[in-house]
Amino acid sequence: MGKTRLVAELISTFLSGAPLSIYTLELATVTEPALLGELIAEVVGAGGRSKLAAQDRVAAELRDRRVLLVLDCVERVVAAAPLVAALVRRCSGLTVLATSQRPWRVSGERELHLPPLPAVAAAELFVRRAAAANPGWRVGGVDNEVVAEICHRLEGLPLAIELAAARMRVLSVRELASRLDRRLHVLSGGPVDLPDRHRSLRGAIESSLDLVTPGTRTVFGWLGAFPGGARLADLETVAAALNVDVDGCLPAVEELVQTSLVRVADEAGWYRYTLPDAVRELAVEDLAAAAQGGDVRRAAAARYLALVVAWCDDPAPGRALSGADADNLRAAVEIAVRDHPALLTPAVMDALYRHYDLTGRYSEGQAAFSWSGMGGAGLVRAGRLALLRCDTEAARQLGDQAVAQLAPDDHIGLAEARLLLGWVGLEVRDWRGARSHLRAALVQARRAGDLVLLGRVLNNLGVCSAFDGRLRDAERQTAAALVAKRRGGAGPIELARTLNNLAENARDAGSFGDAARRAEEATTLFAAAGHHRGAATAASTGALIWLAHGDTGAALAAIDRATLLLGDTGEDLSTVTVVDLRRTLVWHAAGRAGEAAELLRRTLPHAMRHERRTQEEAALMLAQHAALVAAGDPVLAATMVGAAGELLLLANRGIPPAEQKAIDVVTRIGVAALGKDAFAQASAAGAVAGPQTLAALCGRLATATPTNRQLTG
Repeated sequence: MGKTRLVAELISTFLSGAPLSIYTLELATVTEPALLGELIAEVVGAGGRSKLAAQDRVAAELRDRRVLLVLDCVERVVAAAPLVAALVRRCSGLTVLATSQRPWRVSGERELHLPPLPAVAAAELFVRRAAAANPGWRVGGVDNEVVAEICHRLEGLPLAIELAAARMRVLSVRELASRLDRRLHVLSGGPVDLPDRHRSLRGAIESSLDLVTPGTRTVFGWLGAFPGGARLADLETVAAALNVDVDGCLPAVEELVQTSLVRVADEAGWYRYTLPDAVRELAVEDLAAAAQGGDVRRAAAARYLALVVAWCDDPAPGRALSGADADNLRAAVEIAVRDHPALLTPAVMDALYRHYDLTGRYSEGQAAFSWSGMGGAGLVRAGRLALLRCDTEAARQLGDQAVAQLAPDDHIGLAEARLLLGWVGLEVRDWRGARSHLRAALVQARRAGDLVLLGRVLNNLGVCSAFDGRLRDAERQTAAALVAKRRGGAGPIELARTLNNLAENARDAGSFGDAARRAEEATTLFAAAGHHRGAATAASTGALIWLAHGDTGAALAAIDRATLLLGDTGEDLSTVTVVDLRRTLVWHAAGRAGEAAELLRRTLPHAMRHERRTQEEAALMLAQHAALVAAGDPVLAATMVGAAGELLLLANRGIPPAEQKAIDVVTRIGVAALGKDAFAQASAAGAVAGPQTLAALCGRLATATPTNRQLTG
């Protein structure tokens, strides 16, 4: 319901109540504030020629009578507000009810902002108006959902809903919904006997913009450069870049808010100014038509590219990047790549990669860095994000393209590209290929003299050795990686990655004290840098270490911490899966077998279908679960061990020492309980079992008796 219609309903209510004189004055076409006094005098019966001023005649006419004066659409005569306020003070029985797109800002004024229509009321309005426009149309079935979607996208605005419903004369409800990306074009064609502001959504918005100053209209256009809305500091940065008075931004924003063109959102004590979608459409048009539109877009892009660099230097940048900020950053990257590549400095490129990594926006980051303007360095970053998405083929292609594009003397770039290709080799378990690329990366890193880069290459060589069962080489290479990174001044995330690998190595070697210390240090560094998924992984590593050491209480605390740290992981589902798999083992060992069985039943099918990382984690956890139930259910244990062995064989992954010990325990107990042939038969059944079969079998964990709470490590 609009303002005018609401007033009509109120008048009807008042007329049926206590005795009250009601006068109504329509002011939509009045643009001269000086006329308001005479118009009020005429409507209350105090018009005509007189030496007295209009205010005095009205006061004499009304005196202390109970009167309701309704002034509709006063936004163009707000300069006359002091006159109306004076009348209210002089006439004790006078109440003024005014409708306006902006407040009068006089003493005694009480504002009532009309909210959008609730979902049900919006849908009912649409259906009524659509039926009037197309009497043969009846809502039902899927159309109900589409109508709800239309009303939601039109944000419950009555005029927009009525104009949309009128289009049902020539469009189906689905066709209408598909065209709402161009609201200003579609939402037009209202009744010709109505004012322009009621005949189209564009007319309504332009009517509001006619009320603001030229400077405010300019700032309105600037908002079109910020898809996620802007803070005051964002607009002031644009003003400074254009050599425009920065102090003009605050009153301009205030005027736009007062005319209901701009909404204010409170984000943890900081205000963001946003535009409804249709209003934003017009702001973008204004910006495109403005002489300085390109300069505004460049300034907005530079602002958010600078902010992402600053945020990535913050101790917890993942918390600083809200969804709306990410929308603005996405637009900034697009503008920089297309029109201003000089904005993409090395510092900006590094910060963008960290942003995409921390927030799990892998696909978006891969697309951004794949644009031609990013060059070879961009292709490498795109390849890394492709790997995080588990798309090894795309990562390989991007790495090859980067090697082909980079200059022979770009040792850092070539080292990064070879490091990426080595990582691809690790993911597909091509140890020989991985080592070849990593050794080439090592040569380039040494030529570049970059110790941090050298440490990253050594770290991945250590991973390759560990996965290939060469544990001494893994420890030596990973320890050297940590030394190189520290000497090169690596950041906390780089140090944490290597410390987590050292914790895994120490666990495999049975050095529980070193393993626990390194896992804790890695968790702390990841968390301090805002990499909560990395922190969750390291904390879950710590949980496995404590479990192998026989301290289920510490293991439970560590896995609970890992779960809390996960938060919003974006596209990174593999980390969630790994942590959940490890949680099942901790719960099982701690006597919570029923909960463990249910979580494993839900998680296992996804883990086995997803990627090598989760497949291998599933195999390792199945082996450890089997050790816990070996005495209570040797058939189940043998089946789980068979499945674990097959998964590791398919992955070309050696069995780590901890899991090998668990398999040995299961084999010894199973053969003694079942006999060699029966044990082998159960194990063979596990090797060919599909994800759903294994998930169903895991339900038996709830009834099997844990017999070996202190897992072999």
